[in-house]
Order: sequence, then structure tokens, then C-alpha cells
Amino acid sequence: VNAIIKENPIFIINTGDLVESGLSQDDYQKFFEIERDLLRNSCLFPTVGNHEITDPTLTLYKKFFFPPTSSSNDKLFYSFDVSNIHIAVLNSYDGLLGFSNTQLKWLEDDLSNAKNNPKTDHIFTVMHHGPYSASNHGDNSIAKSKVVPILKKYGVDMTFAGHDHNYERGEADGLRYMVAGGGGAPLYSSGESQYTIYSEKALHYVVFNIYGPDVSGCAYRVDGSIMECFNWSKGNALPDAGFDDTFIDDIQSKDTIINDIQEINDLSSDTSNLPQDSNIEDTPALEDIFYLDTDEIKDIKDIEITDTIAFTDTGYDSSSGMDYSISKPDSETQKQSEYSGCSCLFIE
Repeated sequence: VNAIIKENPIFIINTGDLVESGLSQDDYQKFFEIERDLLRNSCLFPTVGNHEITDPTLTLYKKFFFPPTSSSNDKLFYSFDVSNIHIAVLNSYDGLLGFSNTQLKWLEDDLSNAKNNPKTDHIFTVMHHGPYSASNHGDNSIAKSKVVPILKKYGVDMTFAGHDHNYERGEADGLRYMVAGGGGAPLYSSGESQYTIYSEKALHYVVFNIYGPDVSGCAYRVDGSIMECFNWSKGNALPDAGFDDTFIDDIQSKDTIINDIQEINDLSSDTSNLPQDSNIEDTPALEDIFYLDTDEIKDIKDIEITDTIAFTDTGYDSSSGMDYSISKPDSETQKQSEYSGCSCLFIE
């Protein structure tokens, strides 16, 4: 919890098993004592886990949690939108076989609406016992047969799960999945399957960053060190130093970018419409903007990039500025997973 607070998240998803026993009010009290400082500033979206289901009526869960019910009229499975993201949260323990026909019909309609919404770029789903896992509990055959076809039909970006107490990210039949079950319970061995891209036995949390069509993120151990990072794009990737696919040698339209930057340089040299005391420096060289070789800076902890140019509605304003810093993690060297395929820097 203390590590997540430092990330200052917009919202949090818990993948289930919030308490040891869903019948124990003391357990729920302990949960809120631990999460109190985090929940003061960030909204939590819960998922029903098998430990909550020790109370089949989920009386206490329903008493303490108020997820949005406008889409489903049900606290146990629901969906919500944040900016260009749609997230559907499922109940893996709904009915004798895990997913009732009512829930599956709702899921189909919900994802169809999201897919057809021009404002939605990314769709994620959450369920406690997910379809794929190489750890103790393994795959969920019911989720694989009943839920996965719906997720694939509507182009879900990734499905999240808990249940197994470890971290795992993989891809099965074109569907990205993640197991994030390292929130505090005793850990399980990680394991690997034919679908696994990365797995680790560790207490952890995962941070996602969404920039338009681009998704990036990293899984962190509780000491802040990186387990692995990942990224993908639903369109043309935004040029950002944190993305591996924006290295200059790989940019398909670099001639266009060079022309754009030349135009910026030409414009910056024309100060006729600016106050006499203004001073606009030339744009940095292209390679300084789009290329950063992390292999050459393994022993450097921080790189500061400062842009002292700011614009307002009325024109150039030299009295204010914008500071940007690209920082490496606190560790002396940057860990790069052989599976991740990405060199990760973090923009604060």
C-alpha cells in the first residue's frame, strides 16, 4: 500500500480476495485500516474473490463496497469508463459453473457497446480466477470456454486476474492476460506455460499508463524495483522516450518528423511577433528528442531535460516554464527483462 501511494494513481483495481473470510467483519475492518491512506485519494474498484464467497450472500462485501451499477444493476459484476478506457469487472463465482448466463449475456452486450463507442480506444476485463495461469490454481477451464471467446470477439486489450499469488503476464491465442496476485497473501511458485511471457514469485503491484492509443506499464516489487515492463499500441505509437518502438532507426515516418522539426526551427527563428525580451532557442537535435541509448547510461541515475518555453492563450510567456525530467529507477542499474523487449525510462 505504501508503495502504491507513491505512484499517486488515478484509480486502483483489486483483483479479489480482499479479506481472509467474507464472513468476518473484523477482516474487513483490518482491510480498511491497512488501505485507509490509499483510499483517501484514490478510488478502488473491487473484484469478488473466492475468500469473499465464503459468505454466499456476500452481505458484508455489499455493505462496504459501492462499485458503479449503472451498466448492470449488480455490485458483483459491473463496468465503468475512464477517459478512453472501458473496464468490465466480472464475478468468477456467479452460479454453479462460475459464470451465469445472465452475466455472460450482460458481458456480451457491455463489450459490444464499448466496441462501438467511438470514444473507447481500450477495453480491459477483470476476474478473480482468470482463464490462464501457470501457478498453483492453473487455468480456469470455464473462463476459457465461456468468457474468452467473448473477450476475443470484441478485441479486449488484456484480461486481469488474481487467485494465484504471484505475477504472470502472457498471451494466449491473441489475448493478452495478466495474473496480479501479489498483494500480501503467502506467495505461490510462479511457473511457466506455453503462454507465459514473464512470471515471478514476488509481492508486487502493476502500474498502467494510457496515452491515447498507446498502453505502457511496469510490474514493480514492493521495494520499487522493476520486474518487467511492457507496451503496445492500438494505432500509431506516440513519440515518447519511454517507448522502445520510437527509436529513430525504427520510425517509419522519420523524414516527415525531420521536416516538422525543421519547420519548428524556422518558426522559432522568427521573433517578430514576440516581446522584445523573449528568447527562443533552437529545437534540440532530432536524435536528442527521439533516441536515448539506455545501454550507454546504465550508471546514470537521473537525466534532466528542461524546456523553458511556455505558451499561453495570448502568446509567448517568458515568465513561466515547464520542467520535464526523465529518471531512472532508484536502483544503480536498470533491470531489463529478456521477455519484455522494452528499455524502460520513466517520465515524472
